[in-house]
Amino acid sequence: MKILIPVLIFICLASCSQQPNDTITPSQLQEKIKDYANVLNDNQKANLFHLINGFEREAGSQLSIITVDSLLGESIHSFSRRKAREWYHSQSDPDNRILITVVVQNKEIAIYAADRLQHIVKKEITNQIILEDMAPRFRKNRYGSGIFVAVSKMKKIFKDNKVADGEYRHSHKNDHSTIAVRQF
Repeated sequence: MKILIPVLIFICLASCSQQPNDTITPSQLQEKIKDYANVLNDNQKANLFHLINGFEREAGSQLSIITVDSLLGESIHSFSRRKAREWYHSQSDPDNRILITVVVQNKEIAIYAADRLQHIVKKEITNQIILEDMAPRFRKNRYGSGIFVAVSKMKKIFKDNKVADGEYRHSHKNDHSTIAVRQF
């Protein structure tokens, strides 16, 4: 019982510190979630915002989401790379970012991981997240839950790859980014 009480207090404090009821300004939200396709409601955006903040705090990497109706002929691959570069050009470490792209009309999903994250965010893993977690939910127009599960899995991937000193396994810089693209 003596051990259970501190554990319960810790869990309560951890969950209370990231409640979706915290005030989020539109500009803060827009930094991480660009929902141009309007597939996410305000509550989903707030929950994703808090999840992404937790991910970024723990992983030390940046994560953003963009949804669009159509790419007007541009490939999701080039669009995701371009947006990732544009979005993070002012960041101190642009090779430390993940971008989740959803194109509603084309029914396409991409998870872009920049150079330095390739050893953690592997194409096989992102393909699995897209195929098993995102696509089935997207087919039912459950975009918010699909994206939420994807970000949660990214958070777990980073947690599982962290070693005792806080660094990540095989932490070396590569010259190639990883991008997984699938239709739903």
